[in-house]
Amino acid sequence: LKEQKAKGFTAIDVDADAPPVTRQRWCPEERANWFSKCYYFYVNSLIQMGARKHLEQSDLWDIATSDEAARVFRRFREKLQETADPVKAVNGVVWRAIMRNHGALFAFAGVVKFIHDIIMFMPP
Repeated sequence: LKEQKAKGFTAIDVDADAPPVTRQRWCPEERANWFSKCYYFYVNSLIQMGARKHLEQSDLWDIATSDEAARVFRRFREKLQETADPVKAVNGVVWRAIMRNHGALFAFAGVVKFIHDIIMFMPP
């Protein structure tokens, strides 16, 4: 990995000399529909296998391509560079980059939590 020094911290460049990622087993989450993702139906086969025997590392599938560390870091770094201000924050503002990168997911989770709290508050 190529390292760059910048004003008191070390930034790691994940694009330099990165070996290609070989995928052993596909992730069923990538092809699952919204209903399956909402109720985790895509995990049923793994749960059934775990009920029959102890799971080994080879039984588990690979991480989804959208969740790979290099891809998430690359998206975060782009959002961080977008928040850079030459006067106030030369390197960018971390919380703004996080909100730009993951804000929609947090907002959706907040709405679901709010609906859950309202339903739990209602008497039977």
